[in-house]
Amino acid sequence: AVPATAVPAAVGSATIGAAIASAEGAVVAPAAALAPAIDPAAAQAAAEAAALAEQQARDAAWHTPVASYVISSYYGEARGDGGHYAIDLAGPEGQDVFAARSGTVISAGWQGGYGYAVEIDHGDGHTTLYGHLMGEPYVAVGQHISGGQPIGALGSTGDSSGPHLHLELELNGASVDPSSLIPMVDSTL
Repeated sequence: AVPATAVPAAVGSATIGAAIASAEGAVVAPAAALAPAIDPAAAQAAAEAAALAEQQARDAAWHTPVASYVISSYYGEARGDGGHYAIDLAGPEGQDVFAARSGTVISAGWQGGYGYAVEIDHGDGHTTLYGHLMGEPYVAVGQHISGGQPIGALGSTGDSSGPHLHLELELNGASVDPSSLIPMVDSTL
């Protein structure tokens, strides 16, 4: 038997890759035939796993709930009726309010002093409440929403002194300063 050697195989002037050739120069098998086969199902599963990991990273991230704002009231400020356990973000009325993180809507609609409001359970003990929305929320109870998804419009409904978002954050039912997790600056205006 004559040993086979790897040589470039060509068609016309374009090299198409290595091939296995016999000592007489006849092409026995293209190199592609020797490469391991890629299982389409495994490739699809890997792509789906990568997309899921990317979505989970986005879902775990905290998002600033309005684009244009100035902090008009900080967490823990003294008030005549006690402390203010939220952050108020004053801004242009009607701008979108975004979910600070993915989760499930547990209340949406009129909520007394909060006016139109949305509350989201983030599934890890954290909940957020968005108060004084301009009108009916864009989302409904039971709906799963993504972080950064619009949930309503900034307004001044309920017990409000002007257009702003009243933002509360709780962990296992205890109030937490929203700025400890949610990225924000004093003003974007």
